[in-house]
Amino acid sequence: MALRINTARPGGPVGAPGPASAGGSADPAAAGARRLLAVVDHAVQPYNLGDLLIYMTGSLVAAEEVGASRIDFAFIADPARTPSDPIMAELVARDGPLPHLMAALPVLQLNPRLGGFHVFDRASDFEAFLLQHQERYHLWPSRELLAEQRYMFYDVFKAVHAFHARHGAIPQVAFSPALRAWTHRFYEAHAGGRVPVTVNLRNNPGFHAHRNSVLPAWKAFFEHCQGRVPVTFVVTCAASEIDPGLRACPNVVYAKDHQTGLLQDLALIRHAAFHLGAASGPAAMPIFGGSPYHVVHCDMLPHLALYEGALVQSGPAELRYAFAAGLQTFGTGPETAAGLVAELERIWASRDWPAGEAARRAAVFDGGGTC
Repeated sequence: MALRINTARPGGPVGAPGPASAGGSADPAAAGARRLLAVVDHAVQPYNLGDLLIYMTGSLVAAEEVGASRIDFAFIADPARTPSDPIMAELVARDGPLPHLMAALPVLQLNPRLGGFHVFDRASDFEAFLLQHQERYHLWPSRELLAEQRYMFYDVFKAVHAFHARHGAIPQVAFSPALRAWTHRFYEAHAGGRVPVTVNLRNNPGFHAHRNSVLPAWKAFFEHCQGRVPVTFVVTCAASEIDPGLRACPNVVYAKDHQTGLLQDLALIRHAAFHLGAASGPAAMPIFGGSPYHVVHCDMLPHLALYEGALVQSGPAELRYAFAAGLQTFGTGPETAAGLVAELERIWASRDWPAGEAARRAAVFDGGGTC
């Protein structure tokens, strides 16, 4: 796999008038040979895990639409351009952009069409690169959307919805055989012969703390489930977010107590029987797959119109994506122990859950293709 970090120097601003965007070709053979260039302009696209996971699925849909077998990513991390999120702007001003970019970059390995990636520390460098290489690429987003500085989050979900409506499937990220084998071993060793369910907890006082998990509700939920449901809850979070009190729950395993990395946490989520948890970065992993999930305390309802039908209200305090499978939902309010119990019971009652299923799926699931 080619790794290309580009730091060339001439050019103009992103989206400035100039060469036409590298998209569309009357020659099917030529079109098939061209790669997709997926541009992540961090002046408008956040430096975070969830947005990059969603963006990757958008890139896979875009590649399918134009027939591109390879995707190159271009990250514009220009310290002179202030991120639109004021909290992230403060962090980038303090740390510089690269630590925040590199924290999520490993997830590119999950893109089955990844060709390479470029990092530009000035927006003008990207323009110079595009001018030189435009014939090699289909450009996504379009030059017009880049010039508009469009936040692509809602566009991705609309594109996924439209693709699913036409094809009945969504392009999937891919985990390596080694990572799937590790996940199989982890569940065999730590789920104790019980059904593994991942729980993403958020406990970050320094970044959008209003989205943090209601930890007493989760503790009461875990205690309620002990002895009632044969489940091991595998909690994914940053090591700094661990609540030591939850270690007293015998049905709870902290993934970070076993030194997991980012890709391992995501593999655990992808191959669990089902997923529960906070509306933070790792929650983007299950939303394009086929397993049940319930994500709590989502603030998407005020923005429902921006999804243009890709997100729908399925209950008084519940949302779901229009392309979602059954039992894939979002709660709009803060979690309560009673609400979590109700969601678990609803998912649990939907089918029989053999304890070894998640480990078996991790061993055989090939991770690519569509779902």
